[in-house]
Amino acid sequence: MRVVLGFLVWASAASITPALAQDDDEIDLLEDDEDLPEPDLPSGPPIGDEPAPDLDDEPMLDEPTGPTGTGVDNASIYRDWQAKVADLEADEEVQEWERYLEKYPDSSFRSRIEERIETLMDELYGERIGDDDEAEPTDADLGELRLVQPLLLENINPRTKVTVGFEYGLPTWLNLYAGYEHALFRTFSIAGGVRHRYTGWSVEAGVKWAPIKSLRTGTVVALLGDLRFNAIPAFPAFRPQVGIGQVLFDNRLHLQAQFGMDLEIRAQSGVHLIGGANATFLVSPTVALFLEGGTDVKNLTWKDGGVFTFTTATFGIKFFPKVGKREPQALEANIGATMPFATNYWAYHYGSIMGQATYYLPER
Repeated sequence: MRVVLGFLVWASAASITPALAQDDDEIDLLEDDEDLPEPDLPSGPPIGDEPAPDLDDEPMLDEPTGPTGTGVDNASIYRDWQAKVADLEADEEVQEWERYLEKYPDSSFRSRIEERIETLMDELYGERIGDDDEAEPTDADLGELRLVQPLLLENINPRTKVTVGFEYGLPTWLNLYAGYEHALFRTFSIAGGVRHRYTGWSVEAGVKWAPIKSLRTGTVVALLGDLRFNAIPAFPAFRPQVGIGQVLFDNRLHLQAQFGMDLEIRAQSGVHLIGGANATFLVSPTVALFLEGGTDVKNLTWKDGGVFTFTTATFGIKFFPKVGKREPQALEANIGATMPFATNYWAYHYGSIMGQATYYLPER
């Protein structure tokens, strides 16, 4: 029995000793590892210290193009559309962006598109009468004053333009006219044209000087000197006039008046007192209503003093259609009707209809 117990004790001790030796070897290996070089780790901020991403309500334009669904766009589609509308006018670009939102109602770029549309609408309806080629200068007194063109009265604002028109009245009245005016300076212009006046067909040339022309106050005062040659009967005549115009209420109301004489140089000379007034109200940037009155009063001879008069009232609507890439107000298109009143001895017509177009050339 003692022999058996002794054998078991010896066997147990023998099994424990190698294990302890193995543990000591592992400890030695771990201690030796402390002398080994540390592995190269990638540079960069420690884990957990990365800056938080800058989140935005809208995706960045350089995001990768991904698949789209119905009514959903991506950055590539948006950039292509931007390039498509880059050279369009403001109103055309608005239409294209509205069409884009109809096509992609769930666009990720909806908010910035709506901001762009709002900016374009401000450009369309917040601008002054004129076009993009005529920027307002720093000194408002040196800018171009845009005063609308009357129908039967003379233009009192020196500007480079072409005007054509017609007037047809009952029973047999026909007036066709065309003219060109060239502004040599901002306040001085020369003009020439042809038209049918009450005394007959007339070829005309003249000058116009505006000693007062201020964009800041919206005021123009001009002196007109026209020399005309009447065809049948044939005689020359001189037409000196003075005119004044005023633009009010942020270019919504245009008022002007003029007065002068038509001096006929012929055997039975006559002096015509001529003049009138015009009021034009812009109901929108492209549509206006106007009312105009004009008179022609003449002493038949210097001796008998017989007074001939023909006074008319003209009313109608004025449009500012777009021409090419120029903004509205580069072209004025008028449709109107003329009614005579307060006539004495003269009755050139019993009423007429009129059409007129004036195109303003870009100022240099």
